[in-house]
Amino acid sequence: MPKNTAKKQPKRKTGKDSMPNPGGEVNIKRGVTLRTLGDIRRFLSKIVNMLLKNEIDLDRARGLGYLGSILKDCIKESDLETRTAELEAFKKQIEEKDTCHH
Repeated sequence: MPKNTAKKQPKRKTGKDSMPNPGGEVNIKRGVTLRTLGDIRRFLSKIVNMLLKNEIDLDRARGLGYLGSILKDCIKESDLETRTAELEAFKKQIEEKDTCHH
């Protein structure tokens, strides 16, 4: 039988306040809440600072930045949908009032 020549990966820390990272341990909380554009701005700022301090590798920073950009676009679209629905409801109320007064 051939020997398994694959290198054994070292165990990674998986504490509740960190995410495992093949390039090194990164102190980003699991389940980070990114619900607003401000949340995403702070998250991306943290990633940039971590990259500048060599606490995160470039590929991981790029991936997280890309995902942050996607989330930003989703939040903006969702906010726009909500505002549009509110305006349409307001317009309908005004139109109903106008038809009652004639």
